Amino acid sequence: SIAAGPLLLVGAGVGVALIAVLGYYAEAVLLAVLLVRPVLVTIPELTIAGQEIGIDGMLNWVVLAGFVLVAPVGRRAPWRLPAIWIAIPFLVVMLLSLRLSTDPVFGFRQWMRFFSYFVFLSVAYHAAHQAPFVERFRKTTIGVVLVLLAMGVLQMLLLLQTISFREYVHLMFEGELEFRLNGFQDFPHIYGTALLVCVPVIFWSAWHATSARSRYLYYGLLGLVSIFILYTGVRSLLIAIAVTIVVSLVGTKRFGTLVAFTALFAGAGFASGVFQARLSAFTDPSRATEWNSLTDRQEIWNVVDLGIIEHPIRGYGLGSVYDYVADSPLRHSSEKLTAHCDYRKFAFEGGIPGGILFAMLYASVMIAHWFSRAPAPEIRTLNRCMAGLIAGIMVMSLVEEVFQDFLSMTLLWSLVGVAFGAAHAETATRAADSANA
Repeated sequence: SIAAGPLLLVGAGVGVALIAVLGYYAEAVLLAVLLVRPVLVTIPELTIAGQEIGIDGMLNWVVLAGFVLVAPVGRRAPWRLPAIWIAIPFLVVMLLSLRLSTDPVFGFRQWMRFFSYFVFLSVAYHAAHQAPFVERFRKTTIGVVLVLLAMGVLQMLLLLQTISFREYVHLMFEGELEFRLNGFQDFPHIYGTALLVCVPVIFWSAWHATSARSRYLYYGLLGLVSIFILYTGVRSLLIAIAVTIVVSLVGTKRFGTLVAFTALFAGAGFASGVFQARLSAFTDPSRATEWNSLTDRQEIWNVVDLGIIEHPIRGYGLGSVYDYVADSPLRHSSEKLTAHCDYRKFAFEGGIPGGILFAMLYASVMIAHWFSRAPAPEIRTLNRCMAGLIAGIMVMSLVEEVFQDFLSMTLLWSLVGVAFGAAHAETATRAADSANA
């Protein structure tokens, strides 16, 4: 109609202006998005053209447009990072794989999600060259922790109106997820992984606090995060946080803190009965023939492995693993499920080259963090703790598809950018001071 034309023009103009503003103020937008995302992802998704799209996803597309089209102007790109040079061929391989996908629309949405991680990394890397942003990012991450904990407390209070705490723990002996702590996220592991990603920042804040009171408050916050992760009942998360904290504390030579954490975590796990509940499938002989989540994963892995053997180089296309698993005659059900292993997922969908590039991506980031030579002790500390986090995520990825957890991965790759950016800025500053001396 005649009226539709001007309306569309106005809408387009507003959209362009919004994208320009988001890109121009990329650093502030980045922090705001990270802070509100835990709440946005709980809003029910909408079904548009047969695809489920959440408010969080729509926001990400708009923010991503601003970050890609406007933010690069006058900002540093992290070309010196080996991870970027691995991420580029990884993204290219997965994008090309879409031509084979049984669900290319869903696969492309996944690809855009992966692409956004490195866009967030780039924005954070540039912003971290300014010390005030690094401090704002630290405070924002602590804010994310508090939001997640508050959501977990609220969910637990609602749960305890229907069941007792003893019943809650007892239900962890079963494989169902209905009564698991998830902070209103889709699954417990998504909630727990988001908390896990914040651990390096909590350590960083505690060790460089200006007062003993602040330090102990941060340690208390770490204790709460550990306990909330414990009550998700996700076995892979329990291992991941143990790996993260052990590697972080050994890397920073804080062995006393390591002993204290081990005592706290083990005590809370056994005293509550969570450890006994989640290990009973392996330790109780009467449950040896019982069907559980690990048995289900092994069946899925067998199916996916056969697919990798069938097409080891070209793969099946990004987003195809769900249909392949559901349609396999080797499965006991036709339910669409993930590969429950990031390495298998990308080797299946992008071929073995895609799987190798994915593993190299994590490994390169972990190594770069571990061997960071930033002059400032607090930045070296952050990078060592980041190496511990990546190690924990890599272990967890053996049995989960962590790389698709939008909430935790956006925060993780932003944190990677901050750690590398702050280290580079500090090194460049020291080099300039030496040259001028």
